[in-house]
Amino acid sequence: ADLADRTGSDADRAELSAEIGRYAQLYGASVTVVDAAGATVARAEGAGPAGRTPPGEAAEARRRALTGRSTDRLPTVRPWGPDRVVLAEPVGRDERVSGAVLMAVPTDAARRDVVLRWSLIAAGAVAAFAAAALVAAGITRWLLRPVLDLDRA
Repeated sequence: ADLADRTGSDADRAELSAEIGRYAQLYGASVTVVDAAGATVARAEGAGPAGRTPPGEAAEARRRALTGRSTDRLPTVRPWGPDRVVLAEPVGRDERVSGAVLMAVPTDAARRDVVLRWSLIAAGAVAAFAAAALVAAGITRWLLRPVLDLDRA
């Protein structure tokens, strides 16, 4: 958004296009920079279907950003969650909004991390349950030993 705010000449726009192109290639995100009227100034598509911004989500995010509000609430990342999240950031200083930056960010890596962490937590819970069951079985044998001795006698 800061780089987009400084685009005054064709050289600045070329630098902006190159920068968002590198970002899109590195992160697989789709990046779109629009002016205050909502017209596209620069665009770079991310790789795969997760990088493309659906029109409905993009329109809502663009509308919010052009009124000076950035994306404030992101969805909780879950393994079955969306394959991308649309983010928007207004371009400009203070109250003057001169455009917006829209990004459709893939959530594949974050969802994989969540699955990994949940798996580790589940494995730890199963291990703790198994340890508790073994301890309970040992304590039960120890407590019932006198009863078993009495039963044998």
